[in-house]
Amino acid sequence: MVHAVISSPAKKKKIRRGISQENGQIEVEVSLVMEWEVQGSKRGKGVKGVANSMRSQVVEKSVDDFVKVLEKFRRQLGAFKDNIVVFDSAKKLRCVGLGSPTNSTAALYQLAFLLEIKDYLDIEIVSAFDPVFEPKDVDLFAKLSIEVEETYEFDKEGNTPTVYYMPHLPVGILERTLETVKPRMLLTNDVTLYTLKMKNAEMKEKYPNITRLSNLVKDPSLVLPDDGFIIKKKKTNKFNLSLPPPDSSEPFDYSWYAEKLHFNRLLIGQDLSQQWGAAFSDLAIYKLT
Repeated sequence: MVHAVISSPAKKKKIRRGISQENGQIEVEVSLVMEWEVQGSKRGKGVKGVANSMRSQVVEKSVDDFVKVLEKFRRQLGAFKDNIVVFDSAKKLRCVGLGSPTNSTAALYQLAFLLEIKDYLDIEIVSAFDPVFEPKDVDLFAKLSIEVEETYEFDKEGNTPTVYYMPHLPVGILERTLETVKPRMLLTNDVTLYTLKMKNAEMKEKYPNITRLSNLVKDPSLVLPDDGFIIKKKKTNKFNLSLPPPDSSEPFDYSWYAEKLHFNRLLIGQDLSQQWGAAFSDLAIYKLT
C-alpha cells in the first residue's frame, strides 16, 4: 500500500523530503511540506493576539502544570461539547495540526476541547500529529494517553469510524485529507470562507475536494434535517458584495464520495472577547454520508 506521509520532527530535527522506496512510502509534495513548515513556524513561535502568547510565560512550566491548566480550560469549554453528539458512532479521534500546546495558548485550548470531546464520546483511541511538536509536548500527550504519530499517513484509518479534529489546518493539507482519506466526520475550518477569498476557477483547480464540500454546505437541499443538531443559516445580505463572480469556465464535476451532510458552525469561536475565541474561529462540524 502506498502512503502519503508528512514526517514529524518530534524525534527528527528536519522534515524528510523525497521518496522512500524501502518503506513503500511517498512523501507529500514539497509544496505541502513547506505549508506545514510555514504554518508550524507561526504556531511554534506564536502569532498576534492573546490566544498565542504563551511562549515567554510558560517556558518553565512542568507537564503537571500544563495538566492543571487544561483542567481549568476544560471547565470553561465544557458547555460546547454537546455540539458534537452527531459523532456518537466514532471509535477514534485523530488530531492534526494542533500546534504546540506547551508554547501556544490557542493550541492548549484546542487540546482541552479535544479532551472534552474524547470523554463526551467515550473514545479511548486518540492520536495527534503536528510537525511543530516539541519533546515537552510529547511528554504532555503521554500523560494524557494520547498517541503521537511520527508521520501523517493519509490513508491510515481503514474502516474505523474516526473524527478528524483539525482546527486551523493548512488548506493544502485539508484538501489532501479529503482526497485521500475521505473522512466522514470532521471538526475543521469552515470551508465556505475559502470561496469568499478565492475565485471559483482557482478554487476548483487547486482545491476540488474543498469545492465539493463547500457545495454541500451551501446547497440547502443537501443538508440533512436537524435531528436536534442546530444548523446555523448564513446571513445573505452581509456578504453579497464579497462573493466571487460566477465562473464561466467548463462545467465542474461535483460528484463525490459523500452526498449529504450534517453541518454546524461552532459558536465556541464566535465570541472573540473570550480568550479562547481565536483558538476556535471559523471552526465547523461536518458529518458526511
